[in-house]
Amino acid sequence: MNAFNITIKFDLSDYNMSMENIDDLLFEGGFDDAFVSHSGTGQVEIEVSRIAETEDILKESIIRQVSRLFPNVKSLN
Repeated sequence: MNAFNITIKFDLSDYNMSMENIDDLLFEGGFDDAFVSHSGTGQVEIEVSRIAETEDILKESIIRQVSRLFPNVKSLN
């Protein structure tokens, strides 16, 4: 296993939520280790450093984790 730093962008514009609510939901959903940036237009960038077998496995895991929190989310990567 290796540690990977990964940044993934998501489009949350379909969700009419404040940045604070998005951050709270991400934190409670397991992203307490993430750095979250907001574009102000509904796009969110999530940066994490986690251990995984490969970077692709980590990316898929992050996308699944975010999709559970925001079912209609679109990954922009």
